[in-house]
Amino acid sequence: MLDGLRGWNPILALAVLCFLVLGVFAVLTYQSQQKNTKATDAFSVEPVANSMQNPVMEMKGITHAPIHINGNADFANQAQQEGWAGDGTQGNPYIIEGYDINGNGGTYCIWIENTDVWFVIQNCNLYGAADTGSEPWGTGIYLKNVTNGALQNNNCSGNSNGGIYMDSSSNNNIINNDCLGNFYGITLACSSNNNITINNCSGNSDAGIYICYYSKNNNITNNNCSGNSWDGIHLTSSSNNKMAYNNCSGNSYNGIYLYASSNYNYITNNNCSGNGNGTYLNSSSNYNYITNNNCSGNTNYGIYLYQSSNNNITNNTCSGNYYYGLYIYYYSRYNNITSNNCSGNSRHSIYLWSSGNNTITNNNCSGNSYYDGIFLVNSSNNTITNNNCSGDGIGIDMYSSSNNTITNNNCSSNSNYGMYIYWSSSNNNITYNNFYNNTKYAIHLEAGSTHNIIHHNNFWRNNGASKGVSANCQAYDNVGTNYWYDNTAQEGNYWSNWDGNSWGTPSAYPIAGGAGAYDMYPLSNPTPELSPLAVLVVAIVMLGTAVILGRRSNAHGK
Repeated sequence: MLDGLRGWNPILALAVLCFLVLGVFAVLTYQSQQKNTKATDAFSVEPVANSMQNPVMEMKGITHAPIHINGNADFANQAQQEGWAGDGTQGNPYIIEGYDINGNGGTYCIWIENTDVWFVIQNCNLYGAADTGSEPWGTGIYLKNVTNGALQNNNCSGNSNGGIYMDSSSNNNIINNDCLGNFYGITLACSSNNNITINNCSGNSDAGIYICYYSKNNNITNNNCSGNSWDGIHLTSSSNNKMAYNNCSGNSYNGIYLYASSNYNYITNNNCSGNGNGTYLNSSSNYNYITNNNCSGNTNYGIYLYQSSNNNITNNTCSGNYYYGLYIYYYSRYNNITSNNCSGNSRHSIYLWSSGNNTITNNNCSGNSYYDGIFLVNSSNNTITNNNCSGDGIGIDMYSSSNNTITNNNCSSNSNYGMYIYWSSSNNNITYNNFYNNTKYAIHLEAGSTHNIIHHNNFWRNNGASKGVSANCQAYDNVGTNYWYDNTAQEGNYWSNWDGNSWGTPSAYPIAGGAGAYDMYPLSNPTPELSPLAVLVVAIVMLGTAVILGRRSNAHGK
């Protein structure tokens, strides 16, 4: 094509090329817009432009009596009588729209059951269903054994039970509805594979969204579930649901609550701040993924696990809560707690009570003033690694907790102790931790805590220690049957105030406490002296320097 333009005026040729480029861009843009139009189950709904709800306007539609449809034939018959558009197919669904229906104290406004035709209910005002004594129990829209429905842009507020209630219904779409001032905003019971998105479910007497009785594989995204009298989103015995980008703040009890074996749910990028608890997993709610949520500023706990195991809790913000950032309580086991920000809580950052075999790694547990970064009570066989437990009252606190592995943590600049081990906390392995500038002892051992192994840790100016072992000691042990060095490797800990004398004898570094504890093999330098990456960088620099010097030497030799 360029060869064909060579004889043209250069300006004209440039203009043609510009128009061609713009034309291609316009076609691609149009195709992209068509691909990005939000369609649900192959019949079209309004595109979702962003994650915020489009407000359902105060509507006063055509006054209509409550509607009850039972079966496909009844749907077709009423559609013909009412003049509803569509024929119930996927490409041409029935459309019920623009109605103002007052339940007048009855049990429903719109009730559809036993259908699999395609339909849309939109732009309706549905209120005043107040009778909860019989089915469908005072509900704005009630779907029972229904598939292929779409409920969008409706105002389902001011009903005694629920704004929208789905029972044994699947493959339905609930989009951009107002469900305020009900008992529940939206309820799913025995209902699966539904899409619940961009709804306003705030200000209800119980939960914003209530999912129960083995409801699974539902997609719950971008909803406003704030300011409810109980929970933002509540799951009971429901698994494999996805909850993402919901606003679950300012609820009286929990932002998101999983109860009674609600397993394998995926909870991500939700705002669960300003509640009683941010996110609460209760009664064997296992194998859930809780990631990237904001669980801050709650009056109790950021994330709370009770008898719930094998959950992955990663990259959440659990700061500024009144009690604990993360509370792992009562036989909650094998949980993976990684890379969470649990700083600045009024009490503990992470608190384990009677919970074992958990992995706690790479968390920020700093800035809790008087209380603890990590507190273990009756909790054993946990792995605690690479956490920042600085600027607390105590960095890591263990009460009657044994057989834990505690390694590579930073327990520095705490107002009391770096680590406090007491009340028969035994057989813990404490290695490669940093203890800098704690006001009192870096490690304090007492009250029957025996056979703890403590070596390759760095102790730097704790307890006001200056140079010389005769000055303040940096550790305390009044038990005497703990091991402050690795006898096989003949390596102990680095002590900033070791004077370099008596290595290999009990006099090398005596431990305070009166029990005769000591470190026979103090290290001359902090450990590790250099990380593998630092070693590699130094090696490369040295190699480069050698090459340069060699070249210069050869040049001078010439």
